[in-house]
Amino acid sequence: MKFLLLLFTTILYIHLSATIINIPEDYSTIQEGIVQAMIGDTILVNPGTYFENINFIGKDILLTSHFLFGEDPSYIDETIIDGSNPTNPDTTSTIVFCNNETEATIIQGFTITGGGGTVWIDPQLPALIWFSGGGIFMYYSSPTIRHNYIKENIVINSNNYDGASGGGLLCFRGDPTITNNIISLNQADYGAGVVVDYSGAIIQNNLIIENTGGQLYGGGGFYFIGNDTEPIIVENNTIAENHSETTGGAMRMMSSTITAQNNIIWNNTQISGGPIYYWGASTITFSNVEGGFTGEGNIDLDPQFIDEELYLLDENSPCIDAGNPDQTFNDPEDPNNPGQAQFPSQGTTLNDMGVYGGPLSACFQQTSIENNTIIHSVIEMWNYPNPFNPTTTIAYSIVEPGNITINVFNTKGQLITTLVNETREAGNYTVTWDGTDKSNKPVSSGIYFYKIKAGTNVFTKKMILLK
Repeated sequence: MKFLLLLFTTILYIHLSATIINIPEDYSTIQEGIVQAMIGDTILVNPGTYFENINFIGKDILLTSHFLFGEDPSYIDETIIDGSNPTNPDTTSTIVFCNNETEATIIQGFTITGGGGTVWIDPQLPALIWFSGGGIFMYYSSPTIRHNYIKENIVINSNNYDGASGGGLLCFRGDPTITNNIISLNQADYGAGVVVDYSGAIIQNNLIIENTGGQLYGGGGFYFIGNDTEPIIVENNTIAENHSETTGGAMRMMSSTITAQNNIIWNNTQISGGPIYYWGASTITFSNVEGGFTGEGNIDLDPQFIDEELYLLDENSPCIDAGNPDQTFNDPEDPNNPGQAQFPSQGTTLNDMGVYGGPLSACFQQTSIENNTIIHSVIEMWNYPNPFNPTTTIAYSIVEPGNITINVFNTKGQLITTLVNETREAGNYTVTWDGTDKSNKPVSSGIYFYKIKAGTNVFTKKMILLK
């Protein structure tokens, strides 16, 4: 009993002591923020371009752009980590996970670009040297990678390595979760988009598009080889317009056991064979595969994309409601139209094939970050008491007039309530939060973020509700 009490107290302490590190206000670089961070901390990065090659050094932290608040995709466009100026020629990946990072290590809301790969050795084949993972390199690590644009990373074999792979990303001997990303315009000698090398992986609701290479072993979009202890799950992805100079424009699967379903595999090209080259026990079901593929529920019909960038489906697409009919794969329901799917899913709640179907369906359609004609500034913001129960007062100072919003979010980035949304003159103000949501229902104890936005200026701080 004493042990359980100590364990609970320790977990509660870690949770409540977690802090927000703001980049560049607190530290000028993201890497310095990671070095200073503790377990459970959030590193919140303002819009801008950061020329860095980042190593997570084994820390269970959340690295996020302001996409965290309201999931505005424009923040992904505006918050860029560019790895094109590395200091070490052997480590030119933009993002590196190589210290047993877990699923609690999360990166979200960034454009990840300019990476070139990292030198690594497979312990079972120590005589061979590889160069891989242009955008993201994962080695014995299992992070969560979600809501990013991983693009224009190029892995070039300039030092006669035994292979150059994973233009977008590579995972070796791990079990990452890769969801709701656009992985595009990357290049490598094999696995130009993604390489899963003797790993498990959960790969869901990604756009894998316009990646090119495959000169050595093939695989324009994906290259899979072998398995580890965890399964490889590939669900509700759109894999399109990728190219291989050899085989497997969409996917090359070598001695891998993969469960793939609810995907759209279309308009991929290769020099020989079809878009899927496989050697193993993999299954593909309930998917739209150009050229056809044997498996339950598979079709071979024009998906009817209505644009060449986001691959949204026309309302008459044969992929709508055509995925696995088990309700666990259902699309999110439109709260205003029971039984109908919520955009970008379409039709009923039955699974739509491709990136916009299934429980993790998310919209990549961009909205612009608010840019008012007058730029306003907040010179100070704090709340008291903190921790608090039952109310806290947020004080803030404005130096120029304009529209001010103050929102409260939970640790998942979900909007709890809006405290202020109006035009105010320069001056000192306060607003009180009584610990209720937008429906006036009390919220539970825990960490909350309050975010003030004045024109293009955004400030975020943490507060703790203890009951």
